[in-house]
Amino acid sequence: MQEEDLDQQTLKAKNAIFQFIAGNGGIMSMKEAHDFSELNFGVGHKRFSDLMEFCVDNEYFAFNPDDRVITLLDKARNAL
Repeated sequence: MQEEDLDQQTLKAKNAIFQFIAGNGGIMSMKEAHDFSELNFGVGHKRFSDLMEFCVDNEYFAFNPDDRVITLLDKARNAL
């Protein structure tokens, strides 16, 4: 998936999630990121899953499946 495949609302959510996670020290649980995205942008469930897959595949985030924690990577920090 490429960035141009994401709809405008999902792109807004992506940028806001970058800022939200950065403001949280660069780490956040998947649940917290999902709730933030869904409550503020209506991007939940399948769209959120697609967004997280995009962010991991494009090295914006690292995701640890054991503790379900997202870590913001330099590429996302540089995009802020």
